[in-house]
Amino acid sequence: MLFRSMLTGVAGVETVKIDQGLFTAEDIQRIYSATAALPKGRLWILDTPPTTIAALERNVRRVFCNAPDDAPRIVVVDYAQLMRSTLGPKVNREQQVAEIADGLLAIAKRHKCAVIAAAQLNREFAKRADKRPVTSDLRESDRLVQNAHCVMFVYRPEAYGEDVPDTVCELIVRKHRGPKGTAKVYHNPRTNEWGKPEQEYQR
Repeated sequence: MLFRSMLTGVAGVETVKIDQGLFTAEDIQRIYSATAALPKGRLWILDTPPTTIAALERNVRRVFCNAPDDAPRIVVVDYAQLMRSTLGPKVNREQQVAEIADGLLAIAKRHKCAVIAAAQLNREFAKRADKRPVTSDLRESDRLVQNAHCVMFVYRPEAYGEDVPDTVCELIVRKHRGPKGTAKVYHNPRTNEWGKPEQEYQR
């Protein structure tokens, strides 16, 4: 599924066509071209039940030991609250997520890599008139926010009733050591393409 999203995003072919095998000759040519255009770097996917920080670090160490010295070092966790804490069920969930957040920060420091952790939102944002998320909307994640160098949200105005095309997307930077703000970008949910802002859209 991850590779499919990468492929359709580069090719500009709707994912439903790949799922159903409904290709035109043009689609096939675009898919072949996209396959050649995809980055040639190594990509490891750990698709296992919820893991602990220790298990994640073992895999990170194994992968990085076999990677070239100049290879990009990025660890992506999808998503942080699905990871398993070692503190046990008697400890509240916020403390468990704090342990996970501290562990991810330690991995980034020890292995000199970037760690990108997706996180789940609570439902408080749905009660507001402006549905754009803020850091307090992150579920059980105060420590994640505290440890992060950057906290960014993806927001689709059309999904919440705003009269804009469904390809308009906002990347909202709420925490950053540099500038914070909102960048409007193009995102086609049917193909998973991302691109430059749509110039005609003004909020």
